[in-house]
Amino acid sequence: MQGIIKYIWNNKFNFLLILCWTLIVVPAVLHHELWYDEILAYHTVKTLSFSEILHNLQSNQGHPPLWYIVQFPFVKSGFSSNIIQFLSFFFVFISVCYFTLRSRFNVLIKFLFLFSSGMLYLFPVLPRSYALMPLLFFALADLYPNRHNRPILYSNLLILLSQVHSLVWGFCIITSILFIIEFVKDIGLDEKKLRYHDHDKLAHYAKAACDIQYNFPIGWEELNGIHHRGTWPYRYRL
Repeated sequence: MQGIIKYIWNNKFNFLLILCWTLIVVPAVLHHELWYDEILAYHTVKTLSFSEILHNLQSNQGHPPLWYIVQFPFVKSGFSSNIIQFLSFFFVFISVCYFTLRSRFNVLIKFLFLFSSGMLYLFPVLPRSYALMPLLFFALADLYPNRHNRPILYSNLLILLSQVHSLVWGFCIITSILFIIEFVKDIGLDEKKLRYHDHDKLAHYAKAACDIQYNFPIGWEELNGIHHRGTWPYRYRL
């Protein structure tokens, strides 16, 4: 108990920031009236089965499935549409605690970030897939220095982030490519023998494709392939 009290006292300014943020955001969440696209996600989960949600992603505004999957057990358990507001706030609240207590920024930087429009309104108040972004970004940033020691966790976080919104696909693809290159260098392959090769002809399910090739003694061969398949795997494989 004394350890907890000491920890809180040593981080009193951080906890004060979290408290102030909460007191501002909670009333905004409680007074927010759900917009059409927000309630649409709820009704999509309510009326469709799990497999149907994945098969109908194109009609679900084209969003990746993670936000629907997060809602699924709560909506199917009979919770009202207010549950998506709670989930949105909950994930951002965890993000705020994570960022405030784990990051090494000074109090001023933390204050400016927490009380920005995104963290005060866009992420916690609007119950959309955006609410999942901060927590995954903070977790990736926290894990980044140890990414080579925990590659599976790092890769899974990237996969989860890519399933939040199409806005982060570019970031996820570039970060994945850099991670693969770092891995190749770590195992001793010559970086000068690496090259990118964009596919001229795409498979019927692909929107884009790129290979990382290595110049082996037998010539250039694919070392790793990256394919943008859109929603095809969810619609036709499940």
